[in-house]
Amino acid sequence: MSKVIRRAFSVFNYDKEEQWLNEMADQGLALTDVSPFTYYFKESAPGEYQVRMQFLEKKAEHQETQDYIRFLEDTGIEYIGDMFGWAYFRKVRGEGSFELYSDTAPKVKQINRIMFTQIIFFVLNLWMSIENFDLYFTREKVPTRLVIAILTSVFTIVLGMGLWKMYTKKRELKKKDNLFE
Repeated sequence: MSKVIRRAFSVFNYDKEEQWLNEMADQGLALTDVSPFTYYFKESAPGEYQVRMQFLEKKAEHQETQDYIRFLEDTGIEYIGDMFGWAYFRKVRGEGSFELYSDTAPKVKQINRIMFTQIIFFVLNLWMSIENFDLYFTREKVPTRLVIAILTSVFTIVLGMGLWKMYTKKRELKKKDNLFE
């Protein structure tokens, strides 16, 4: 039996997405494919698979990424697909532990890549918000300008909160890493 679930996760909650995918696997639904906001599952033995996600440095079609995926596949890890820069992998649980990162440094590097892409959106939205408020209050009293300014402001705040969450997660990882050195 196949099942399709449409669900959206914020880039800042990738850990919750991964947790949800593993909960689905625990319920006997193995991830088989991904597309924008859509997850495809097939029935499997409960807990048969473990799922991991990784934010790719380069597009999935890039040769270096393809080589990396082949390397993982040679170790028994199955590549499921990619969505919005994230690669999805699964491995049979009985074949040993499944971690894509052996230490903290690559996790911090992944968070830095996520933050960099989101900072670009944050700055653009902040600029659009300021520009639209300025136009509305100084030149054009067009209501759509005010609506756009408010919406971009809300989106800027949401992005800012997500960036803070990523920064906090990065700081905790670094602190944890320093404890073990």
